[in-house]
Amino acid sequence: MALLHPLIRRIGSRRRREALRRNQVFIPYFSMRLRYDDAKTRRRLGRARIAVPPVESYFHRLIDFAVRAKWGKVDVPRHAAGRTPVAVS
Repeated sequence: MALLHPLIRRIGSRRRREALRRNQVFIPYFSMRLRYDDAKTRRRLGRARIAVPPVESYFHRLIDFAVRAKWGKVDVPRHAAGRTPVAVS
């Protein structure tokens, strides 16, 4: 991401540059290399027979909710949270 950011700012379309500007605050979160140790949690959930799916299988829903909620600025009713994904421009 650190390499793409300056490139998009220089040669990207106006729309992409604007999207980049609006989302610039989130870029550092995507460039961090972090791993969380969830072994204890998975063991405890396993004992309760609760299987945790890989985050890749529901990440799109998390991002959809964040966009729908305008990153925490708008309350999203529970019944609306699982609706058809929002188109991101």
